Amino acid sequence: MCVRFNLIDGIATWEEMDGHHSTSKLSGEESAKALFTALRTEFANHLLEAAIKEFFTIKENYAAAKMLVVAPNIDIAKSYFDYLKARGHHARIATSEDTPTAQKNIKDFKRGVYTILVSVAMASEGLSIPEVSVICFLTNVRSVPWIEQCVARANRLASGKTRAVVFAPSDRSFKKAVRMIEREQLVPLENPENQIELFIKSGRAAANENSGGTKPWIVPITSTAHIEGISTVVSKSNTPSCAPSEAENILRKNIRDIIKIYLDKQHHGNRQPQQIMLYRRMKLVCDKKLEDMTSDELVKVWVWVKKEYTEKEPEKIIGKKFGRWTVRNFAYKKNYQVYYNCVCDCGTEQIVMLDNIKSGKSYSCGCYNKERASETKKEHGLTKSRIHTMWCRIRAMCYNKNNSSYENYGGKGVTVCKEWVNTFDNFHVWAQANGYQDDLCLVRIDKSKGYSPENCKFASRAEAMKGKSNGRSKS
Repeated sequence: MCVRFNLIDGIATWEEMDGHHSTSKLSGEESAKALFTALRTEFANHLLEAAIKEFFTIKENYAAAKMLVVAPNIDIAKSYFDYLKARGHHARIATSEDTPTAQKNIKDFKRGVYTILVSVAMASEGLSIPEVSVICFLTNVRSVPWIEQCVARANRLASGKTRAVVFAPSDRSFKKAVRMIEREQLVPLENPENQIELFIKSGRAAANENSGGTKPWIVPITSTAHIEGISTVVSKSNTPSCAPSEAENILRKNIRDIIKIYLDKQHHGNRQPQQIMLYRRMKLVCDKKLEDMTSDELVKVWVWVKKEYTEKEPEKIIGKKFGRWTVRNFAYKKNYQVYYNCVCDCGTEQIVMLDNIKSGKSYSCGCYNKERASETKKEHGLTKSRIHTMWCRIRAMCYNKNNSSYENYGGKGVTVCKEWVNTFDNFHVWAQANGYQDDLCLVRIDKSKGYSPENCKFASRAEAMKGKSNGRSKS
């Protein structure tokens, strides 16, 4: 007899810390987050239904067959048990939370009083029941030795037992572990009584039971399994979800992280006043500390914080064009900044910071500036001439806030006309037609108006200085 693995793939959707929704197959790139979501949403129900269907098929030829469901933690184990019980299945639950009851349920399970047992990762390690023919593996643990131990529960020899099946999510880590196990298919154990009994565990193992594996800080939304012949339409109200304590911890961390990201973006001197204002506003939503809030209160605060202190959902920019950049997909986060994979009009692919794309600070991969410089040089060949420097200077004084003269020009509303501001050729043609010489200065006739053909003229340096003392400006 050998154990057959039935690995089920599926799709999961969850909400990231910054509020946007992500979707991935269990076998995809975001395997860990997809698995975390799947074990707490509809996928778990779908996998249970597939396992139960197989269990009753086996039971037709092997009446003593039993089924073991392994959950990631105690609270979710209770959710799975409630789901099975609501569908009329003869099931019991055994966790370390109530050891006397758990021991009684295990004894009844061994004697065949109940044929389905829901347990947790640690509890199944010492379970010695050779009649176990189906295991529904719904836990985050991906250690190969541990998976071998769990699979061994179904690999016991028993009179009349001809096959055993393990149902599990088809995530990358589990598939890798299965390949390693299948290379050395386990030998059926003839003496299961040598196995240690339930709950003789270390304190460390008990702590691991409640953790449910490494938790990515996301909020599970929905999931579905790809199973032929099994209906994936399951009532939402009966779907196992995050345990209350687990959900509350996720919400508290997400609220704190959103606040931290917001405050980190503030100027250092403005950070403390913004923090005080934020917490005063949050107190109006719920007049409690985060640690004292109930689940409903945390949800209310979380929705408010997302709405007031986060940007719109980042995925809405996918496919949009900013300057010469076209946004392809999310790349990564670093130091609370979001980066996206982008492609330039010239074909260059590059990872660009979201803030730089949206603000226009990053317009292209650099090809635009190169083209402009090349075109300017090709058009007039006057890039380093005095007249070109004069044109650059009046634009800088009017539009560059870092320019030393900006305060007296752009800061006071002085502008450059549309005809000149972006086209040097127009300014050059006007200058040549209006007496430009290298020893002359450009002055505005009326200081209340900007730079334009109607308001500018060339004058000697002495005349320009005289005009400046009279309130006129020069360049």
